[in-house]
Amino acid sequence: MAAPKGNKFALGLTTTGRPPVYSDDDEGLKEVTEKCNEYFSEAKENGEKATITGLALYLGFSSRGTLNEYAKKDVFSDVIKRAMLAVEI
Repeated sequence: MAAPKGNKFALGLTTTGRPPVYSDDDEGLKEVTEKCNEYFSEAKENGEKATITGLALYLGFSSRGTLNEYAKKDVFSDVIKRAMLAVEI
């Protein structure tokens, strides 16, 4: 169904979708790195097995797909890929 004529809901929007959880700069990279380290530390302390889904939830993502999308970003690529490899151990 198309929007009704005169619909001004989207006027003035410069972006679409939800804002990113982490900024694409050094501060965001630092935050993601710290959260990954915390996840593995807590999993080890609690005797739990680290999982990709658990990592995604701990980072504040609503799905594994979002984690995969962040792994494609240049800023986060190395950290997230290494964390995902660490889960496979």
